[in-house]
Amino acid sequence: MEPGVVAVGRNGSARQIQFVSAGAISATSTDAINGSQLYRVIGVLDSAASTATVAKTTADSAKTTATVAQTASK
Repeated sequence: MEPGVVAVGRNGSARQIQFVSAGAISATSTDAINGSQLYRVIGVLDSAASTATVAKTTADSAKTTATVAQTASK
């Protein structure tokens, strides 16, 4: 094993670490984070993606309306 590496299993015999407390999340943190923290991040990303999709649909609709109005005024 390489220096500075901690193993909790071995090749062909992986293990799961449970009951890991939430780690600090910052630009300088070196803490491990747990599943619930990752789950929250995924929720935020899903929400942002949904908002972006709605914004794009609205913008596309506005563009179409503007194009139709411009064509009709000629």
